[in-house]
This record gives sequence, structure tokens and C-alpha cells, in this order.
Amino acid sequence: MSGVLAQTPLGDERLLIIQPWFSAKGHPAQSLYNTMRNLRAVAAIDYLISDDRNFQHHVDVKTALGGDQRLFKFDVPGSSLLTNTARGLWSMARLLRRCGNIRCVFFFDMHLVAVSALWPLLAPWLNVRQMSLLYLAGPERIVRHGLVKALVRRLLLRQEVVLCLRTPELQAAWAQAFPDVAVARIRTIPSLEIALGPLFSIRSGIARDELRFGILGQLRRGKSIETLAPLFAAVPALGVLKVAGSFNSPAEREALHMLAAFPGFEERYLEDDELLQLAAHQDYIVMFYDNWDTRMESAVLYLAARANRPVLAYAGGWLGRMVQEFGCGIATSTDKLHLRDFLARLPLPGSSAYAQLLEGVGRLRSAHEGSVLRPLFLDCVGFHADAGTGPAV
Repeated sequence: MSGVLAQTPLGDERLLIIQPWFSAKGHPAQSLYNTMRNLRAVAAIDYLISDDRNFQHHVDVKTALGGDQRLFKFDVPGSSLLTNTARGLWSMARLLRRCGNIRCVFFFDMHLVAVSALWPLLAPWLNVRQMSLLYLAGPERIVRHGLVKALVRRLLLRQEVVLCLRTPELQAAWAQAFPDVAVARIRTIPSLEIALGPLFSIRSGIARDELRFGILGQLRRGKSIETLAPLFAAVPALGVLKVAGSFNSPAEREALHMLAAFPGFEERYLEDDELLQLAAHQDYIVMFYDNWDTRMESAVLYLAARANRPVLAYAGGWLGRMVQEFGCGIATSTDKLHLRDFLARLPLPGSSAYAQLLEGVGRLRSAHEGSVLRPLFLDCVGFHADAGTGPAV
């Protein structure tokens, strides 16, 4: 484990944020980087991230650290969340034994079963006041197996453990699945994806007749790529579709083989600034997710908000609710949806209808800025240190 331990008074509590999947391709690194930027003004936060020598991000994460914040790394052999979580727990235990004033721990991502099995063995040796665990999905896979459910239930009944979910829909599902767990131990934690103000100048809708659409980030089945790419290739009058990012597995590349001949396709890993610039170059960010747990959050919505771009989504679930609440895009029912007609009727940049969508994007961005959500985030993880007065930069 690498890092430098500064001398800090034992009375000053510190928060440790662990991301065992930082070295994986996709949003884990970008989401943590955005979170770090929004927490720069908060003193006494440490970060522990996975380090895979075979895959390195271009962004220097140290640039997001605040004045009284430290970064530690632990080696991992790949992108297995199970393996990386186990290694992260061991590295965390070593760090906490060396630095006794780290009393709050927040797993930014983790393998819940691994933590359920290992944490009760480590906890007696560590002085942790609150162990917060972020889980991105519903409880169905957990409760399907009796032994796994029993392990997770034992973990959630521990006094120091708090389960954090990204949406109220997921929180309700977990509370129903584990009714004997105290309500206060199953919480919704806000995402700190949007820093105060835009990262660069964002253009408003410039009037023109040709629409630009973007499917950006992780490339996989379930994003309607296999439907939309052939449609745009067959009907150029609909506009230009940009599909850019990296596949999360060789199987996904094979399943989406039609992209190889698609003119709007660009396969490469995109760092956060590159994603943001690409998103800002589009008129609509496409979020038509198939075979998707609609209770789950999607970081692409926050990417669109940062780039000042409306989204296209299916109605229902968390994403449909956000679009309806803020007016930050257009949500449509999957029943009898005719994609060609739907896309052909969309408001054009420069029109009053498109301007209204941009106003909705602004409302979403203002409501989810880090300066607004930071106190809720810190309260959820049980950390009440001085958050300073300056904005996140």
C-alpha cells in the first residue's frame, strides 16, 4: 500500500473513502474523481483506491485532493470486484491500525457478500464508528440464496454498518427485503457528480436542421445500440448518431459487431473531460436502456446535465421520474413506440421547445450541484467534520 501518513491529532476524526474498482474501465474512476472534486473543501478525508499496473487512467487523481486530504493505493491483479474488495478490506485494516483517528469508512463500491463475510472478522480489531457501504442494485440477487441473505442480514444488523443506496426506489426495496433492519441503517445517499458551475463554456442550442445524438461511455447491450445504429444508417435524415466509449467485455464487442462498420462509432476509453466535451457536442444524449433495473441511477444523466444537454429516456423508474420532475429531456413509453417517428418529431436546437428542455437541464444541474448535496452526503456517511466555506473546484 502506497501513501504518506501525515501527523494528525488523534482527536480529529477522519473519513476514509475506499474505491476497490477504481482501476476498472468505465464510471467507477470518473464518479470517484467527481466526488473528490466536490469534497475538496472538507478537511480530514482520506482515499484508498485500487491500482492495476495493467490499466492506468490518464487523469492524475491527486489533483482532486484538498489541502488536508491524503491518497493511498493498493495493488490489484485485475477488475474482479470480489477480489478487489477483499484486498481493499485488508489494506483498509492495515491503514486503520496505523492511523487510529480514521473512525468513519465509506466503500464507494464493493462486493457486498465479501464484506458480509470478512467485516465481522476484522471489526473487533478496528475502531470504526460507522462503516457505510454503497450498493448500486436491488436486493433480489442477495435474497435469492438463503446463506447469502443470512450473511448480509448479519452484516446489516451490526450497529456500525449503514447500507447506502443511490435512489429512494432502491431504498424502499431493501427496506422491504430486510424488515428487521432499522430504517436508519438503510439510506439514500446523493451522488456528487456535478461540481459548482460548468467545467468549460457550454453552448446553448444553435439553430440548425440536423440533429446530433450521443450514446457515450460504457458500451454494452441494453443501451439500444443494436436498434439505433442500423436505424440511423438506414435513415440518414434522422440526424447523426455518435457511439463512443469502450466495451466492458469482449462478449459485448462481439454482440455489437454491427458497430464496426458504423460511421459514427469511436472505440476508446474516454476520460471525464473527453466525455464531457463529446456530450456537449450532441443535441440529445440517448438513454434508452433495455433490460435495465429502472430503480437504478445512471451517471450519464449527470454527464448530460454538466454538458447542458437534454436526454431521451423511457418513462418510469428513477430516470423517467427525474426527466418528468425537472423537464431535462423527453421520456416516452415503450408501448407502441415507433423510434423513427419519435426521433423525427424531436424539437430542434434553437426552437422554443428545445430552449425549454435546456431550462429543465439547468434545474436538474442546480438541484444536484455538489455544494447543495455535500452536507447530505457527509451526514449519510456519518462524518461531521468542518466542511470549510469555499466551493469545490
